[in-house]
Amino acid sequence: MKKIKIVTVFVLLFIGSSGATGQARTDFTRNYREAYEAYRQGEYQRALEINRSTLKITPCHPIIIYNIACMYAMLEEPDEAIDWLSRYAEIGSTPGVDITSETDFDSIRETQEFKDLLNKIESNSQPVLHSEEAFRIPEKDLIPEGIAYDPKEETFYFGSTYKSKIVRMNQDGVFSDFTREKQDGLRSVLGMRVDAERRILWANSVVSSPRTKDYDPVEQGWACVFKYDLHTGKLIRKYGPIGDGYDHILNDLVLAEEGDVYVTDMNTGEIYWISHKSDTLELFIGSDAFMYLNGIALSSDESKIYVADSGNQIFVVDLKTKEFHALPMPEFVTTYGIDGLYFYKNSLIGVQNQMGRVVRFFLDASGNKILRMETIEANNPLFRQIPTTGVVVDSLFYFMANTQIRSFNQDNSIFPTDQLEDVVVLRYRLE
Repeated sequence: MKKIKIVTVFVLLFIGSSGATGQARTDFTRNYREAYEAYRQGEYQRALEINRSTLKITPCHPIIIYNIACMYAMLEEPDEAIDWLSRYAEIGSTPGVDITSETDFDSIRETQEFKDLLNKIESNSQPVLHSEEAFRIPEKDLIPEGIAYDPKEETFYFGSTYKSKIVRMNQDGVFSDFTREKQDGLRSVLGMRVDAERRILWANSVVSSPRTKDYDPVEQGWACVFKYDLHTGKLIRKYGPIGDGYDHILNDLVLAEEGDVYVTDMNTGEIYWISHKSDTLELFIGSDAFMYLNGIALSSDESKIYVADSGNQIFVVDLKTKEFHALPMPEFVTTYGIDGLYFYKNSLIGVQNQMGRVVRFFLDASGNKILRMETIEANNPLFRQIPTTGVVVDSLFYFMANTQIRSFNQDNSIFPTDQLEDVVVLRYRLE
């Protein structure tokens, strides 16, 4: 049972916050802990039953599928173990899983079926390199997460999680600070969007360990949306912080044509919005079905938004009725582990960093179902330092390949500069 590199990382990232979490997240957390404890105690049948129950909450979760295969192998049910391991191989293997050293599979290791699957899983780890380097961000300790683009001035913007500031790169490739460190009370910057018509830069800012310079645990859970004037760089308004006592992570946002802003809250499983009419931050929708809301995209007709639940699925929300459902998908497709999410010509581009890849999901005519998936980039050596988000510029997709988000010691201190790299922005032609 995969219990160290992947699942434990997942728990450290997403479990144990004080947020107002929904039932799906609560159930997943409980099931994970109970399944692992049962496994540790040698109660493999119980661990199997819990993991299978968890699939009702997260039906395309590759690690849960992998754990089920492990439990069947430990129970010496080879046909079931091979079947579930085959499912894991078909949807794409997760980085960090070393099946060759997994002792749970010893009962089937010498079978031809296992050897064939081992080859398949190893082939999944081969690089798929379809993108080219667009440019580099020379400030090695910036630790950016969000990226935005202004088509009128051909300028890119990057939000620093570590330095609590926003930098820009103009059309000549020259970098400069758009804001100073912690200017206007800015903290770690996550999702950003440019409203080119109104000349506004929107940015989500949060306090969440460990990636904040001079992190103050008293501020944990603080979250705010910032609205900047693109011409002057001056703050127009702040929305928040949300004063309900919960631990918030306003993660990503998307803009509608009239100026409405929709914002995901990763910790509370809610979507907020700032209406162009009311100009206030309000709750748009929350649900017990949501776990870890992350990337968000708007359909071209602006009738619906797509929200990546990084621990679960992609949800589509009708903007008029607020009704929603998880996008159905082919059997061997998973939407697990998506950070940035973008709509392009009836398809969704997802930075699926927990799968070590960037992918494109093609939708049916209604936009309510995934028909197939195409891999844009996978297992790029740069991905060891975590791709996060991107931006569509005409028919090109720009995304950050190695944000350095893992470049921290256990005490939350950042690595020395000579151990950091320039952040590389890759570019992929969508047409």
